[in-house]
Amino acid sequence: MKHLRKLSTCLFLSSAMLCSSGALAEDISHSVRGGASIPADQNGGFLDLGLGLAYFKSPLWGYPEENISQDAGFATEFYLNINGRYQYKGFFIEAYAEGINGFNMGYNLISESNWSVDIIGAPVHFDMGDDDDNETWKNSSLQPREADFSLGLRANYSHPEYMIEVRALQDISDTHDGNTISTYVGKNWQKRNLNLHLLAGVAYHSRHAGEYYFNVKPEEASEQVPEYSGAKAGFVANAEFGLTYPIRENWVWRGLYRYTKFMSGITDSPLLIHDEAHIFSSSVSYVF
Repeated sequence: MKHLRKLSTCLFLSSAMLCSSGALAEDISHSVRGGASIPADQNGGFLDLGLGLAYFKSPLWGYPEENISQDAGFATEFYLNINGRYQYKGFFIEAYAEGINGFNMGYNLISESNWSVDIIGAPVHFDMGDDDDNETWKNSSLQPREADFSLGLRANYSHPEYMIEVRALQDISDTHDGNTISTYVGKNWQKRNLNLHLLAGVAYHSRHAGEYYFNVKPEEASEQVPEYSGAKAGFVANAEFGLTYPIRENWVWRGLYRYTKFMSGITDSPLLIHDEAHIFSSSVSYVF
């Protein structure tokens, strides 16, 4: 899932029944699938592990390695699918491998009947060029970009017809000192045992993050990757359609298509070979 993780979270990136008994302080990528849930005032957790196959088109230069021009096509990759959460007295840690936001940890500040507020810490942008096996980056003059870690607030609102999540995060890792604000709206519905969902949203990323990850310094420039200093604050839009189906009592299948559009800020960076991303994925997991 490494290329997918970079693609879906990089810059300007299990039952089948939806629990609707109250606000659940969870990432919207999981909630919209109608997955296993725990009320915010209880202790405990859930976990499922599985294997997935992704068919994706990445906009990032060098990910995968042959992705160095606009002619690059789709790639396939197997990935380990981990979905889980554990919470204790308001503190929680959660990981959703196929989710837009991936990993979060934090503390639940407010939990009411249909809304909640958490303080969260999370990586927003993952490393670029730090892979020992990525020959494209190793053979270039580019310096690795380190992963960040951000701190901020997450607010969730649950309505019988839809759900909303807003996140505001500030980098605290001294990687780039930038900030991110995102809003996502999700909806799901049932067709017998099949859960279908739609998820869409927009994220704003500050200039500092764009400059760190997508500018190219003079000493990094080459014929393939020219010098670039035009990164600015910008927006990215995401839209997702997904399916979740319980195969047997402890087995669940998940499928999704996610579209990402880089709208502004870094669209002319040489490290972004085009301004769209596509992911098709299918996975089977065992629910503990």
